[in-house]
This record gives sequence, C-alpha cells and structure tokens, in this order.
Amino acid sequence: MAKVKELMSQSVLTLSPESTLEEAAQTLANLGVSGAPVVEGDKLVGVFSKSDIVDDLSDGAIDLTDLVRKTMSRSPLTVGPDDDLSVAIRLFAEKKVHRIVVVDGTEVVGIITPLDIVRAVHEKLI
Repeated sequence: MAKVKELMSQSVLTLSPESTLEEAAQTLANLGVSGAPVVEGDKLVGVFSKSDIVDDLSDGAIDLTDLVRKTMSRSPLTVGPDDDLSVAIRLFAEKKVHRIVVVDGTEVVGIITPLDIVRAVHEKLI
C-alpha cells in the first residue's frame, strides 16, 4: 500500500494559538480551507477548524476577539509520513475527521484529507 507521504500536501497553512478567532476565520476563508494545524514554534499544539468557530459562536461561548488557543482541538489526530495509507484511511473512517496532520516527531510536515485519497483512487495511485 502507498505511504502517507505519497499523497499528503506538503504546503500546509498553520495558525498561531495567539491569533484571534477573527484573524483565523479570515485566513481560512481567504484560502478556501476548512481548518489548519495550530503550531507554536515548530511544535504542533492543536487543530483549528471552521466547526470550532461555528459551534462555539452558536453557544455564545466565544467572541471573535478570543484567541485560537481557547477553541482549538488540543488532541489532533496525526500520522507519520512513512505510515501506510491504511492508517490514515482507518482514522478517517473511525474518527469522522476532515484532516489528519502529518508529523515528523512534533514538527508538521504535511496534511492529508479524504479528498487526497479520493484523488489517488481516481488516478489509480492506490
């Protein structure tokens, strides 16, 4: 089976935990992505997604001036670049997530999405 590194996107948007929710939302919207890893220095500290904003805004639990740190998911799913693609596929199926961060140690080296897998199937890469 293919390795994660064969399908992952290596150009990864990351957010700072010190960004405001408004800044993060604007960045996601401008780039047309639904979420991004949150990195402090070179270390992955969480994942932030549009659903974090929507869920918390609907509850009245946050303000757009709050920091990403307040609403990010602190336990992001990760895989390594040399992991078999089957590991990522299983995580997508079991956890119902839209992205998995690819890390080498604690450093973000890529991201993989279900769409990457669908494209690979279409192109007969896996």
